[in-house]
Amino acid sequence: MLTQRFHEERFERVEDLDSIRDTVSRMIARHNISLAEGTCLDANLRAYARKNVSILTLGYGAAVNINVNPPPDRVHVIQIPLRGAAKVASGRAEIVSTSEQASVPDPVLGARMSWSADCEQLIVRLDGDEMKRHLQSMVGCTTIDNIRFAVGMDLRTPQNRTWVNAVQLLLGDVRARSGIMNHPLLAPQIESVLFTGLLLAQPHNYSELLVTEQDFSAPRKVRDVIRHIEEHPDLPLTVEQLAEQSGISIRALQKSFYKTVGCSPMAYLKEVRLRRVHDDLAIADPRSGVTVTDTALKWGFMHLGRFSGAYRERFGETPSMTLRR
Repeated sequence: MLTQRFHEERFERVEDLDSIRDTVSRMIARHNISLAEGTCLDANLRAYARKNVSILTLGYGAAVNINVNPPPDRVHVIQIPLRGAAKVASGRAEIVSTSEQASVPDPVLGARMSWSADCEQLIVRLDGDEMKRHLQSMVGCTTIDNIRFAVGMDLRTPQNRTWVNAVQLLLGDVRARSGIMNHPLLAPQIESVLFTGLLLAQPHNYSELLVTEQDFSAPRKVRDVIRHIEEHPDLPLTVEQLAEQSGISIRALQKSFYKTVGCSPMAYLKEVRLRRVHDDLAIADPRSGVTVTDTALKWGFMHLGRFSGAYRERFGETPSMTLRR
């Protein structure tokens, strides 16, 4: 499994359609591809992949039609034309993707695409479960369904331009091989920039919730409760205590919390605690005597069975796996 360094694959002047299709299917998502009549394939691919992120530059050297079925693992694919153009349809949305507009096909609906013969694209593949975990962390709630981005990505906006620049910076450093992006301590942070940056820059079905999270006009009492939870997640907090401290009823606190944050105060507390456990385990040296049990108890998890299940659902691995990494 790719977990630490970016793994490179490179193909030049490929003329076998099945070969390039199988490689791209493995790197991004399974698809069918056909050549426009009277054209000959002359494909070039350069790809770098880790567990949660893949970055490719791809050109077919011919006009091609591509049909992508909804991938079972719900990956998010951002396609940025470096030259040429591509028609992209996903669900009812149809766009012409150029150097000014990237495409983000809906992973639930799949896509139909037609690339021009001179089209070459910078493609970023982001793991869907990891994207969901980043959004959950940003909004402090675990009730997140499929994330569905707008298909067209306007590359003229400062936010999206910055995101593409981050991708290109990462790509250039990884290609250099001696760069710092392959360092196991830094690479996950760079990955986080890509996931979080896309969630903030590109519209999606949870964008309004993110805006609410950053709205400083949110009720002051809710902000005070959030601050108290963030500062003291190790304390045996209850919703009754939080309501009493905020000076409002439990019902009013619950309702205001859902409206502002999207989940209950106790769900938010659980999320904060899970993040603190994960952070402690991620930096701990197993040889130092640190244990999963002690760390979980430190952050207020008294029922270790339920904690382990919640941790695995939240981070996609067991606490002991995080500790051993």
